[in-house]
Amino acid sequence: MQEKEIDINAFQTEIYFDNFKKEHKLSIVNLGYTVLAPMGIYSKKITDLSALKDGATVAIPNDSSNGGRALLLLQDAGLVTLNKEAGAFPRVKDIVANPKGIKIVELVATQIPRSIEDVDVAAINNGVAVQAGYSPLQDSIFIEDFKNERLKPYFNIIAAREDNQNNPEIKRVLEIYQTAENKKIIDDYYKGSSIAVF
Repeated sequence: MQEKEIDINAFQTEIYFDNFKKEHKLSIVNLGYTVLAPMGIYSKKITDLSALKDGATVAIPNDSSNGGRALLLLQDAGLVTLNKEAGAFPRVKDIVANPKGIKIVELVATQIPRSIEDVDVAAINNGVAVQAGYSPLQDSIFIEDFKNERLKPYFNIIAAREDNQNNPEIKRVLEIYQTAENKKIIDDYYKGSSIAVF
């Protein structure tokens, strides 16, 4: 986009965008939110987290972005407490309380659905879960709540070059996208695997 080969894109979360922009010193801006692809906790062994036994094994993605998000999800579920100073990218070492003594196994994100029989529960990011045939709203036993303010960095966005952000055609794309009609289409088509957040 910086090289002007495209004018806008809509494929990234805000947290990814902010980091990428900073690392590459880009002049691009966030125009507005699109959807949240919620991360969930899945299991082949239990149907409710209250049934999770002490010492249970929990799989999470091994990359910093999805792994950190999974740890925050485990915290939301009441399974662990994280050091507040860890921010948006906590690591396993940032767990300060683990009342059930759960064992966390870090795996390549795309391997987790294939390994779900070997663990008690697994935190699986949305795209991987959908690819593996899961319906996030129906099949997860705990899922991110899009109303949680903490999740805003994980909202997907429409981005544009800074020098092009006030172009009427660019603004019109956002206006068309962020309509009640489009929200209904997203809700009906994706059935919770993508949630409109505008």
